[in-house]
Amino acid sequence: MPPLPLLFRVTILTIHLCFSICALAQSDGGAASRSLATSNLQKSTRQPADRQKYISPRLALLQKELGAGNKSAIESFWLEMAKQGTPLIEPAKGQTGYSLVTFLWRHTEETKNVSVIGGVAGPDVVVSMTRLPNTDVWFKTYRMRSDARFIYALSINDSLVPLTEVDSKGPEAIKQRLSTLKSDPLNKSRHIIDSLPYASLVELPGAPAQPWANRQADAPAGAVEWKKIKSATLNNERMAAVYTPPGYRADATPYGLLVVFDGIAYTAMVPTPVILDNLIAQNRIAPMVAIILANVTTTSRSEELPCNPRFADLLATEVVPWVRQNYNVTTDPSRIIVAGSSLGGLAAAYAGFRHPEVFGAVLSQSGSFWWKPDGDNKGEWLTRQFEASPKLSVRFYLDVGLMEPPDMVTGNRRMRDALRAKGYQIFYREFNGGHEYVNWRGTFADGLLFLAAKDRSVKNGGTNATLTLPQTQEDFDLMRKALEEAHTGLYRYATKAEMDRTFDAQRAKLSRPMTKLEFYAVAAEALAKIRCGHTGLELDDETRTAMADARMFPLRVMIEGRRIMVLFNDTPDDQTIRPGMEVIEINGRKAGDILDRILPKLSDDGDIETGKWASLQRNFGQYY
Repeated sequence: MPPLPLLFRVTILTIHLCFSICALAQSDGGAASRSLATSNLQKSTRQPADRQKYISPRLALLQKELGAGNKSAIESFWLEMAKQGTPLIEPAKGQTGYSLVTFLWRHTEETKNVSVIGGVAGPDVVVSMTRLPNTDVWFKTYRMRSDARFIYALSINDSLVPLTEVDSKGPEAIKQRLSTLKSDPLNKSRHIIDSLPYASLVELPGAPAQPWANRQADAPAGAVEWKKIKSATLNNERMAAVYTPPGYRADATPYGLLVVFDGIAYTAMVPTPVILDNLIAQNRIAPMVAIILANVTTTSRSEELPCNPRFADLLATEVVPWVRQNYNVTTDPSRIIVAGSSLGGLAAAYAGFRHPEVFGAVLSQSGSFWWKPDGDNKGEWLTRQFEASPKLSVRFYLDVGLMEPPDMVTGNRRMRDALRAKGYQIFYREFNGGHEYVNWRGTFADGLLFLAAKDRSVKNGGTNATLTLPQTQEDFDLMRKALEEAHTGLYRYATKAEMDRTFDAQRAKLSRPMTKLEFYAVAAEALAKIRCGHTGLELDDETRTAMADARMFPLRVMIEGRRIMVLFNDTPDDQTIRPGMEVIEINGRKAGDILDRILPKLSDDGDIETGKWASLQRNFGQYY
């Protein structure tokens, strides 16, 4: 990427303050109008105020050591924390899928109180950490699902004024309120810039991987150029980063187009060019052009993004035509995505609503669907517009974090329900984190994979490829012949007569045309009889891609005999399914019967079954 213009280098220096204003205003909405409702909702939906009822086993041990007269226990504790890093993360005893997370601060003479700000703590700071009696250990323990990812800061001698009560339009008030924040000195996670100054990062063991957000070694880099775009509609000028994919050609088939807001954030915190490079290199999406629009000023965001018809018109009648004039991009709305987060997610959905003839796909990350115009007595204005209007030719990806303010979560859920009721194609997900780029940098790729998958016809595991009867029989016979000629352990755990009966029985099942997955199941069951942990089948590229894009069984599970136990629930549609629950049936099939159908297709390694059961548990969704 070429060096940023001076304007943007200066803007980077003030980015913490700008994002802090945004966070305090709950996406620029204004604390004065939302703070009371948000605060009350948080108190009623988050964990009980007496959070110290969760006891860290390590702190309990420390207390026990001190009670036994071990005076060196405290110093040993701090040396241990410095080595392993904080916060202290421990499994919640007897609660599968949950962890105890303990934030720590070492007392000094100046310390009067310590608070955790952001993430699981929420913006409404009321209760400080507790000091362990007769020690220099301040602590606060939370119990949370083990798939959490969030940022936080520590506030030393905090005013205990809820952040939601700070005047979001008063820079000095914000600066004063945030003056006590510090990063966690013992946190060993990577340095990040996010929506909270002095942020430290927590990623629990089950947090979803973010493979597309870091540059892959074999991914060629596209080109990024910063351009100036003048608007007659808004009478202003803004910078924009234009991304062209590796191998871009002006005479090729027109490329798809991605329009994104918040130029600094979506080139730095959410590395859009890197994500596109990775997805294109892995053949997951077709090469596309992207334009990432910067904000004109630090205040223009809150003026342009909240369902502003003039801004939506700017996008449709000036920005997209400008890109088409200067780059080889499509005129097909279904291949044009408009994307953003927070107010940007709201703006993206509104652009799709106002100009479906231009934008056929919307990628909204934590969209501010709570928004309403001044003077409107009802919230969620845009949701009501979709409810009252005919269905449009627009597809949607929506996500939101469970640690975000309640009206963000409920607003996204109601928008999801409204779109589904109208029959829109929509992918909706909830992640266990806050209103933060550290989450959006991962889910942005999820949105692109849904909206811009290279072949959207291969959804839900279908490849549209059917093998003829002669093809299946020929392939099966070739596999059998190769095994009989080359596999030295073919008859180690079964006699030749037994293997012959197995091969004949499985071949007899090839009595009709089959999909590749159906043929795979027949062949896999034959191979499993060999009981060789080093012999198996691999899916071809087309089927593997289709499986990767498919909607899988949404629970991660643990197998106990013939029982299926829930480890994590990855679907937002039914959060009544909790870790530790038992799956009795799936679509009318009893759990034991499902296992009986899958297990014969998985191979033991001789008399050792460990690998088979581990594979079943790890890949249950794909096998199912």
